[in-house]
Amino acid sequence: MLPPDCPSNKMLEQSFKSNEGQAKLAEKVSLLHCTTEYPAPFDEVNLLAIDGLKTAFGLPVGYSDHTPGIQMSVLAAARGATIIEKHITVSRDDGGSDSHFSLEPDELTNLIRSLERIWMAMSKPALYPGERNLSKDGIFTRQLWTSNKVQIGDRFSWENIMSIRAPHNIRSISAHEFKQVI
Repeated sequence: MLPPDCPSNKMLEQSFKSNEGQAKLAEKVSLLHCTTEYPAPFDEVNLLAIDGLKTAFGLPVGYSDHTPGIQMSVLAAARGATIIEKHITVSRDDGGSDSHFSLEPDELTNLIRSLERIWMAMSKPALYPGERNLSKDGIFTRQLWTSNKVQIGDRFSWENIMSIRAPHNIRSISAHEFKQVI
């Protein structure tokens, strides 16, 4: 019998399913996808499981990498892993049980730089132009141009307007102003 001050399984389940409980889990818990074989064979890594864990649990998901090299960690980050766990060693020549798939210091530096770049590049989930694209003088600013001859009195629409990367030194109308033009 459980002591009276111990929460029951039902109370635990209710707490887990509550909005407050879910928020606390998301704040404090991350799941790590892992293939426990040392080293993990590439054909058993199954990085798509990262998507499945995120969908099933709604928690941050990481990857515990037991493969040689940094490729699987980099791919896991590109799939959305927010944590990477990787074995490291001063030298693979030391002969430890996991040293043959562990990273040496220069490889660890390379992994960290790669992950920083990936996470920086994946920072926004929606299409969003960078500051330079929003700049009126940016070389990649999209502008509105007519796609065929337009006569006075013609109505503008997608049939006669196109959005192109205009040379930055030509005066034109920003593609962001499409609704105003219509």
